[in-house]
Amino acid sequence: MLAVALGTCLYLWNSTTGAIECLTDTSSGAGGDASNIITSLSWVNEGNILALGLNNSHVQLWDTDKAKQVRCMKGHSARVSALDWNGHILSSGSRDTNVMNHDVRVAQHVVSTFEGHSQEICGLKWSPDGSQLATGANDNMVHIWSLSQSAPVFRFSEHRAAVKALAWCPWEKNLLATGGGSADRTIRFWNTYSGACVNSIDTYSQVCALAWSKHEKEIVSAHGYSQNQISVWKYPTMVKLADLTGHSSRILAMAQSPDGETLVSASGDETLRFWKCLGANQSKSSSSSSLLTKDSNNNNDFLNSLNLR
Repeated sequence: MLAVALGTCLYLWNSTTGAIECLTDTSSGAGGDASNIITSLSWVNEGNILALGLNNSHVQLWDTDKAKQVRCMKGHSARVSALDWNGHILSSGSRDTNVMNHDVRVAQHVVSTFEGHSQEICGLKWSPDGSQLATGANDNMVHIWSLSQSAPVFRFSEHRAAVKALAWCPWEKNLLATGGGSADRTIRFWNTYSGACVNSIDTYSQVCALAWSKHEKEIVSAHGYSQNQISVWKYPTMVKLADLTGHSSRILAMAQSPDGETLVSASGDETLRFWKCLGANQSKSSSSSSLLTKDSNNNNDFLNSLNLR
């Protein structure tokens, strides 16, 4: 099940049946309400609950099986730009520069607030074991947090542009990859126990998203200016295995399927593209058409039905 937010509408696409459902339209009036634009999404780790962050600073929880909103949580004073789950704790990062940790089981849901960034939070990820939270922001900083303390465990200031791309290594729990924007273009790797930068590489392109392979020691980076490509790298040598091209504009988001074999990328060119590049022994072909999970016509039908064009 793939969730896609477009303006005030949230769509669900079933990859098995091809069925598309509009779960909700958050607009409050005719023509839509810009204050209710959906600005972030995150599935609960196990189950059918989907969290939506809105431009109006609210966080909504939806039961996708019942197509019903089960909660609306307030607390931020600006748009909610990043969300991630840690068990029953939902963490939300906002343009108000704060991170709020919500216990979704209780009425008084805000259990702690992390304050440390000076500009909008644009990336936020919990480590696989739930012990550390990584945040990236428009202040070019990366912070590492623990729920047990209010101050960051580490502050990393080496990036020279906003940090939206964050990814924890699935086989080495204290290894974090971060990517910088167009004035930085660098992927850095951090040991979040020691605070050391253990590796880095200049990608010569804006880094928009990162994803580790669940099957191989590889990492995938999604880019903007100037090639709008997806790059596959061998870790730790950072030898480039392939550049996957096809998007004509900056990649805005990237998500990985639960089986770890397929990536989907969403771009400013108003297309979604599906790539078979992460499974065990998958070919790293640079041909865009051969990496689509559906044929081109089917993907175009899907995109047109979601009003992406």
